[in-house]
Amino acid sequence: MDVKVSVIIPVYNAERTVLGAVDSALAQTLGDIEVIVVDDGSTDGTRALLERTYGTNEKVRLLFQERNAGVGAARNRGLAEASGEYISFLDSDDAQRSDMLERMFVSAKECDADVLHTTGFLMPAVPAPDDLNTLDGKDLKEITLDRRDTSEAISFAPGDAKERLEEWCAHRYHWGIWNKLFSKRFLREHGLLFDAINLAEDMLFCLKALYYAERYAVLPGAWYVYRTSGETLSRQRASVKTVTALTEKQLRAAEAARRFVSSEGFFADHPVLTQKIYRTVCNTIGLFYIHPALKALSVEQVQEDGGVSSFFAREFGEKSAYVEFLYWRIQELTGEGFDLVKSLGDAGEFEKMSGQSKKRRNY
Repeated sequence: MDVKVSVIIPVYNAERTVLGAVDSALAQTLGDIEVIVVDDGSTDGTRALLERTYGTNEKVRLLFQERNAGVGAARNRGLAEASGEYISFLDSDDAQRSDMLERMFVSAKECDADVLHTTGFLMPAVPAPDDLNTLDGKDLKEITLDRRDTSEAISFAPGDAKERLEEWCAHRYHWGIWNKLFSKRFLREHGLLFDAINLAEDMLFCLKALYYAERYAVLPGAWYVYRTSGETLSRQRASVKTVTALTEKQLRAAEAARRFVSSEGFFADHPVLTQKIYRTVCNTIGLFYIHPALKALSVEQVQEDGGVSSFFAREFGEKSAYVEFLYWRIQELTGEGFDLVKSLGDAGEFEKMSGQSKKRRNY
């Protein structure tokens, strides 16, 4: 059959929730889809559960990585194996509403879109069950991701790349990987893959897609059910090592962004925009990951541990004292009140997400 959409689900130690995710993809009203589940070296019972449940299902392709290589590598494996005209990404603890892919695929075909972008997502309004498919309309609330005025009509991102990227930096195109359909032809034409980093790999993938796309369509609406962890980051979950690890991941993401802009001559002519992109990547990681961790600890506790200082010393040598001063000054200026997060739209929900984000986990 001609596969219309390949749904790629990276999985790591997700035996509690993965069946709900896969089942939501299989329940789509759009026919001719394939579900590619990439188990990234799980050490629990996930692999056996997948084989037992879907081993004979013709719509499900099970791929197994021998060792854990990260969510980006798992998604890249899925991309290499995908046969669909369009690609959809689903996390192993989330779900897709049954009409999601039909609505998006029909719209993408009508627009001949390289990328189809939807403007929101659905969040459980009640304690989330293991299987999100058991929730109905009254149990879900729609959250608008993009900081924009939206109508019911499909629109297109500006044709000018600079204008598109300026709007991305202003949070008018949310960087989530799961609220989009990507043309496989488009992805392969531009060699788009996920960077080998442990945080913000989806953000950079979507940035590149926005930059390269000739037809980037925006469909108002929300069909993706996004799970938060259900508990606020606590001192037990946060540690000084958490802050150090997140700081290192923030730097690696900035380096990956630099590699991308350095490969495109366009950015040499737009140095101010380039700096905005770096700031957007770093600020997003700071607001949604580092600041919640610091709020659960004391800054003095992290400074006394010395892990951040040691990391900067390794990376920046004799300039590390100045870099560390700037780092703590940034935390001081932007860490209070989540002001930038509140500006994104629904202040309460984004503040809640920044304290609960499931993305502190591997997948």
